[in-house]
Amino acid sequence: MPLPMGSESGRRLLIAAGTAHYEKLADRDLPGVPEELALIAKSFTALGYERQQTTLSFDPEKAH
Repeated sequence: MPLPMGSESGRRLLIAAGTAHYEKLADRDLPGVPEELALIAKSFTALGYERQQTTLSFDPEKAH
């Protein structure tokens, strides 16, 4: 079935999230997560992806 004119089916969307802190890890922190997420976001936006959040999330389940 053809897509309707003006549909957004060709959009590439990016939501980047990572966890920098795990309760069950001995050292409990992954300090490289912020830099790795920034690199992932930069790489995907260079490929034409559109970021869907204004900031990267390092601990999505953590209450702020």
